[in-house]
This record gives sequence, C-alpha cells and structure tokens, in this order.
Amino acid sequence: MRKLRRFYSEKEIAIIESGEQTGMLKDTFNAIAKELRNNEELKSKVVGALTYPMVIVIFLIFGARNRDGICDSTADARDY
Repeated sequence: MRKLRRFYSEKEIAIIESGEQTGMLKDTFNAIAKELRNNEELKSKVVGALTYPMVIVIFLIFGARNRDGICDSTADARDY
C-alpha cells in the first residue's frame, strides 16, 4: 500500500494497516468505501448548489453589457 501513495491518502493507508493488524480488514474497507461515497455525494451536491447561482451571475454580467448597448441604440433610434 505504501508503494501506491499516489492512489491512496495517508489516512486510508493508516486505516487499512490498522484493519490488517486487528483482523477487521473487511469492515475497514467498508468504512473507507462508505466515506468515499459520502465524499462524492457531498461534492456532487456542492457543485449542483453552486451551478445555478453561477449561471445567474453570468447572465447578469452579460445582460448588463448587452442592456447598455440596447439602451444606446434605442436612444439613437429616438433621435431620428
């Protein structure tokens, strides 16, 4: 496990080693799998929660730019 540090964190390696020493390797792997699933679920929720506000901000930024151009062209049209 220690040879594959780029794939596993120090925490995971320590938990697996303790599972090997106590003879509870199956429970250790189940706990790590549950933690990884929970982390992925949380990450997905955070990305989902931040997507909508970012879209709104982008629309506001580009909408404000376009609105200024529209107002200028509308004022020019009224002058004629």
